[in-house]
Amino acid sequence: MHETPRTFLPAVRLPGPSAVRLASGVAIALPLLAGCRSPLGGPAGIEPLARVMQATVDRELRESAPAAEPRTTAYTASRVEQTLSERRERLEELTPAAAGVGASVGPESLGEDLFGRPQQMVELDLSTAVRRAIARNLGLEQARLQPAIDAETVIDAEAAFDATLFAETSIVETDRPAVVRIVGGTPVTPGVSASRAYRFATGIDRRFDFGGSLRLQLGLDRTDARTPGGASQPDPAWEGGLTLGLTQPLLRDFGRDVNRAVIRLSRNARSRSAADLERSMLDVVRQVEAAYHELVLAWRRLEVQQWLVAVGIEVRDVLEQRREFDARDAQFADAVARVEQRQADVLRARRAVQAASDRLKLLLNDEDLTIGSEALIRPAGSLDASAFTFSLRDLVLEAIDRRPEIRQSLLRVDDASIRGQVASNGVLPRLDLSAQLGTRSLGDSGGEAGESLLDDEFVEYLLGLRFEMPIGNRGPEAIARRSRLERVQALAGYRELVQIVVQDVKSALRDIETGYDLIRATRSFRVAQAENLRALLVDKETLAGLTPEFLNLEFQRQETLAVARVQEFDALVRYREAIAALSRATGSSLEDYGIEVDASGTEPAAGPMALGDG
Repeated sequence: MHETPRTFLPAVRLPGPSAVRLASGVAIALPLLAGCRSPLGGPAGIEPLARVMQATVDRELRESAPAAEPRTTAYTASRVEQTLSERRERLEELTPAAAGVGASVGPESLGEDLFGRPQQMVELDLSTAVRRAIARNLGLEQARLQPAIDAETVIDAEAAFDATLFAETSIVETDRPAVVRIVGGTPVTPGVSASRAYRFATGIDRRFDFGGSLRLQLGLDRTDARTPGGASQPDPAWEGGLTLGLTQPLLRDFGRDVNRAVIRLSRNARSRSAADLERSMLDVVRQVEAAYHELVLAWRRLEVQQWLVAVGIEVRDVLEQRREFDARDAQFADAVARVEQRQADVLRARRAVQAASDRLKLLLNDEDLTIGSEALIRPAGSLDASAFTFSLRDLVLEAIDRRPEIRQSLLRVDDASIRGQVASNGVLPRLDLSAQLGTRSLGDSGGEAGESLLDDEFVEYLLGLRFEMPIGNRGPEAIARRSRLERVQALAGYRELVQIVVQDVKSALRDIETGYDLIRATRSFRVAQAENLRALLVDKETLAGLTPEFLNLEFQRQETLAVARVQEFDALVRYREAIAALSRATGSSLEDYGIEVDASGTEPAAGPMALGDG
């Protein structure tokens, strides 16, 4: 039931304009109120907030000149490489794992799978792996649903301002004692009041985003008099009523900013979930890249270990032939032990490949490469060490502009600003305006009562004000202070996040530069070790070079070259990892692979200049 205001004025007859025209005037005035903003409850200043955020970025880029030249990680051949350039082809032939990833590893070298079948291999390049993971990763499925869930929350918040159609009916049975009027010593009214009323009402309620609410109600009542010995005219009586009522806050709860706060907060929540989806996708890309690079390194180590076994068997066989001349049993046994140790290392490297392949499968969640599949993933292509050009300032600005974590932080600041506006408005006293206009009719039938509703014969109106303010007002003021502190806290979180982003970018750039230098250093080390082995093999062509001591030295040179080769591969992998980490730090990983974020039911998050916008 609709509760009518408590401040009443008597009903009067208006000989002037009709009730319909008065009702139209009120309805026309309502949209004008929608654009009003209370001078005591306006939104917090946007410009100071934008200046604070700009100052945060400027502080971190103080030493970075906008016109600074970009830097490039240029590769220059070391002195060792320049000196040995004429023998480069021969040195590459001696170097293990010189072809593509896993090219020197055949199915027979991998043994049998868990089903007792020959081990199968499936080639997969990094771009395909990333795309499959983004499309099918189980961890992303939950993140994809949240934006759609939050979109429904926005609709639910907006629906608070939808019009509501209502209808109500009731039966009221009255049977009560009544005061008896006596005229000339004779009772003229009975001592009982009894009636039965059938009541029906319908109408429309509408709440507006400036704080007011409007109700248009049409009612029709039928009353049957049942007082013993009494008479009523008409009986039964049909009473109609048409009422237009407006309730409007003038201080507290006035204005679009306050009344649309829930909508704005729910939209921010939707934008945050979209940013969270993008963050999750960036994390999955980063995890796939890391797993893929580790798989590359595992395959390379397996190739190097297999090479060690092959060249070790050659040396062992030579020692076995020389047992009739100068090789002692202990020296031959040592060679056999070394070969067996290398074969054990092959088994460990093979297991590492299997584990790395399964870790990548778990991220992919691919129908053709399930975690239950026994096929090994073999990376396609090879790692390169191409030069990298960068500008620290540009990368930092790109990261601040694109990182979803930054957008989420800005949305938290916006949330705090919105709650601050509501809290500031809540400190104001309550002053509500109530207005009501209606017409009444009475007839012998429902049709007669309804037809006479618009005859302007009986018009009533109500106009009232209601004031309310807590003594001391401690609660609202505490909420306002809390909201201001939360806003400061959110700004501090934004500043801290900007520093973390800058640190991420700088750390990745340093890793790129260090990784590039390590490639040069490890490659020089590998070339030098390959030259050592080549020189040793030249001496081996003479009979004097086949002594047990010489062959033991060959074992050592093989192992040193293998270590150098693994270090070179590790430097290449770490360099690619550093570039991938930089893409994650700047938020550009998805664009690098041509992947678009599909957050259905969301819209782009508001930037810092839109904070506080209704």
